[in-house]
Amino acid sequence: MQVQDVVDEIASAKQQRKVFFSAALVLISTAAVLPFAAVPLRPLPHVSGIYAAATAMINLATFWLLTSAPRQPLSHAVIAAAYLFSGLMAVLHLLTFPGALIPDQPVMGSEHAVSALFIVWRAGFAVFIVWAALCEVGSDRGIARQARFPTVVALAAALFGAIGSQFTDVAATDDHSGQQFFGLFSLYGSYVAALLAAGAVALILLRGLHQRAIFVWLIVVLAAEAAGVWLSTFGGARYTLAWYAVRVEGIIASAWCCSFLHSTSGWCSVAWQMPSTTCNAGPRSCKRPSIDASVQKPSWLKPKSCVWWANSALASRTI
Repeated sequence: MQVQDVVDEIASAKQQRKVFFSAALVLISTAAVLPFAAVPLRPLPHVSGIYAAATAMINLATFWLLTSAPRQPLSHAVIAAAYLFSGLMAVLHLLTFPGALIPDQPVMGSEHAVSALFIVWRAGFAVFIVWAALCEVGSDRGIARQARFPTVVALAAALFGAIGSQFTDVAATDDHSGQQFFGLFSLYGSYVAALLAAGAVALILLRGLHQRAIFVWLIVVLAAEAAGVWLSTFGGARYTLAWYAVRVEGIIASAWCCSFLHSTSGWCSVAWQMPSTTCNAGPRSCKRPSIDASVQKPSWLKPKSCVWWANSALASRTI
């Protein structure tokens, strides 16, 4: 039985329509919030902690799903590294945002580091996707043996970002009248990050990569990144309507992509043939059951469930 994983899945016309509709919805919602972007709301720093924790969990889960694929071409590995980088930066955001976990102060480092880390986070994710799109050359799709290199780059980038942000206050906010206004570094850095995300979408479309499922779903994430980081900065300060709206939008977009990967036909959809007799010769003499497409899955288990795979694998080891 040949199982198609997310590396090979071609985006159907229905998927493409759904993605472009979702991206358009992101842009429309951004335009709807725009006139009220700078409206100040009650400061709730723990919301940033919830946002960072949820984003870290979703992105690291996405990284795990991507690295669990049977094959790992370079472009695929770069996308996985993008989510590893994003997950680690979300953890750093949680630890460095003042008030996210501890009232009025960060868990670690300077209270001004979080703004610089946020810019590096947003710009870095888009750069990884641009790298992945450029690696997608012809049918070779990069060199598989180099698949570990992007992971090393992601770890190094997160580490250097964490250390470097502690040695500068360039991204410090300007606090007055009870509001925390963004500085010039945050303003221009956010615009650069938004342009990089928009550029990544343009590159995906120009190279025809939207015909592949993994890249077409990234369009929604990148659209949310570009619109979100620009809108949040356009609001001018923390704890504005735009600031809160962007965090909700970012979690939804990331969760949507992770949900797509989990539901892809290649994930945990392999049917294991159940042995006709039990094995009495000891575990070392028992052979792993072969894959058989004719075997029907039990009706009480969902077709694409990892639970069914796990139960079948355990049952096949019965002595």
